[in-house]
Amino acid sequence: MGEPSVDTNPYTRNSETILRLTTASHRASTEAQWAKTLGLTDETIRQVRELAQAIGPLPERIEDATLKIKTSLSSMGFHYRIDTYSLSEVIKSKGGNCLGYPMLIGAILSEHGFDVRYRMQTNPKDAIADAESKFAEELLTGQYYPYHYPQLARRDEPKDQLRFTNLDHLAIHVDDSYAIETTCSRDRCFKADAEQVINFTQAAALIDMERSLQMTCSGEFQGARDAIDRSLLLWCDNILAWEISAILSFEYLDTESFYAAKSSILRIQNGTSRDMALAYKFTEDNEYIKRSFEENCCDAQSVALYAYSLRQTDPREAAFLFSVASHLFSQSSMLKLGSFYTTYAPALCGLFEAKSIKQILNSFAATQRGDLRYHLTQYQLTDKPSFLASALEAETIRTPRQKLEFFLNSRGTKYYDQRQWDELHERFGRSDIYNQLLDAYRRR
Repeated sequence: MGEPSVDTNPYTRNSETILRLTTASHRASTEAQWAKTLGLTDETIRQVRELAQAIGPLPERIEDATLKIKTSLSSMGFHYRIDTYSLSEVIKSKGGNCLGYPMLIGAILSEHGFDVRYRMQTNPKDAIADAESKFAEELLTGQYYPYHYPQLARRDEPKDQLRFTNLDHLAIHVDDSYAIETTCSRDRCFKADAEQVINFTQAAALIDMERSLQMTCSGEFQGARDAIDRSLLLWCDNILAWEISAILSFEYLDTESFYAAKSSILRIQNGTSRDMALAYKFTEDNEYIKRSFEENCCDAQSVALYAYSLRQTDPREAAFLFSVASHLFSQSSMLKLGSFYTTYAPALCGLFEAKSIKQILNSFAATQRGDLRYHLTQYQLTDKPSFLASALEAETIRTPRQKLEFFLNSRGTKYYDQRQWDELHERFGRSDIYNQLLDAYRRR
């Protein structure tokens, strides 16, 4: 039997150092600073400067200068590209998303000596948001199926550009009444659920945060840890970066860093729908997720979390809201329905016909193969050891938390290894996270 391949390096973030840092004071984004802040290669710096030179002299007012850069880049063939955020890739592909594109414009402005600030928006109220709101409202008011007969989505049917998840978006900040949209033909930015003015350094932190998130999702945990550390050094009051930090701390059963991240999240959260959903994840206080749902019923993950919180006290409402969430996941261009069923299948089996839920879960075998949760959920629902074998074959076990979950589930099978379990217990037996996972497994 092959042994799980696990990254054995403990997550040793110096959380005290991170917490001691305060957000860098705002200062002029000189050409030396923007290049240093972004950590660019000499080649990328040269390319930015060539673009700045090609665009030519800029007007004195930042709004006029921004609009000239935006128009010039468009004439050069630059366009919106949903998955491109690093400056080098934006230049190479001539396209960027709502992080990469405004960062390029900001770098060109900085090269010309402008003091660049951004307006960071949560959930802009654009045409896509209107379409999402309309669909969610139709689901919630029973226009697709009756309340007492909820229908679950069974396959991904993404609609172009629909998100059904919280979105953070950057615009170039001019003053309190005006910010410039960079990723569409419209110049004045949309209204949003929440807004925050940030400086160039804080915006640069979002690039490392996005890089860390991508690496976390693909299982590159060491690189993810390094990237999120860099992000928090640039902006230590970014709640989304602390969420990623908490996820990584949890994976490595690092209690100290996890509690530091949790404390920062609860300190920073400002009552937006997204922040309240995040607070619920760390406190399990149902009031948080109820308020989050009431504020924004278009966020598929918050709707699912709210349904989960009601599964015992109001199973009928929970079943209906789970069905709504499934359709939001199904039509999202950013979320995957397979992840929804992987996460909630055990709860869904208590609310819907268990056989049907298992069949739906089986249909996502190909897309969920690399997700340890999928294999363990299948094993919990079927008691078939073959799902433990498939977890090993897919090399899904990379962190101490994953190793713990695997051996808790594999006890009594040939895939359980007492020696590895003893080593894990010796190393992490004093970790609060380790012991909480043990208790949760015993209760289940």
